[in-house]
Amino acid sequence: MAHQTINIGNIANDGTGDELRVAFRKINDNFEDIDLRVGDPVDGINTGGGAGVFVQRVNNDLEFRSITGGTNITVTEDANTIAISVDSVLTTSTDAGSVTLSPTDELKIFGGTDIETRFESSNNSIVIDNTKVTELADDTSPVLSGSLDANLNNINNVNNITANTFTGGSFFGTLFGSIANASTADITKFFGDLDLGTINPSVVNFYDAITLFVTIDYGTFVTPTATNSNFGSLV
Repeated sequence: MAHQTINIGNIANDGTGDELRVAFRKINDNFEDIDLRVGDPVDGINTGGGAGVFVQRVNNDLEFRSITGGTNITVTEDANTIAISVDSVLTTSTDAGSVTLSPTDELKIFGGTDIETRFESSNNSIVIDNTKVTELADDTSPVLSGSLDANLNNINNVNNITANTFTGGSFFGTLFGSIANASTADITKFFGDLDLGTINPSVVNFYDAITLFVTIDYGTFVTPTATNSNFGSLV
């Protein structure tokens, strides 16, 4: 009910104001309205799953929490609205530079050469995989960037080996190239086409042939000296 005002006239007893009965009726109605307002059970209730704004009711006053900004959060207000803004930025750095993102920007991660990226929803993780071939079995044309140390181990099942220099050790197999500036053809001819003449000596190796058929010059003997020469066995 709207508040009722008692008309008291212009001056006392001028007959323009409310009669006593009417005036006291208005007084009673106003008190009744006040009584109803004081006993009004209206209260504040917080709804939803967020932080509650309403705190409590004290007599006829409803008390609410104030909204303030936290770290990098700004709260502004006008006559009708309260605005909550994020005023921070995110800076991401890499080996080749950096980028600054505003709160509404999206950071995208892509893989480069031989790099793949994927997202695992089970733990909200971004995984970066290296897809570059690292096994010799998977590389069809591997190239060394330095010397290869076999650590005294064998290299087995080799087809052809091309080398500028062969140093030390034993060589087994077919050789294409030269040894001490002698071609492999000359060496093969020397060992395979050895002409022993018309005699049939007992020759079982290259050193026997050297002993039997190579002319040995003992030089000039100034004083008698005992010298032995073993030419092997002639058959």
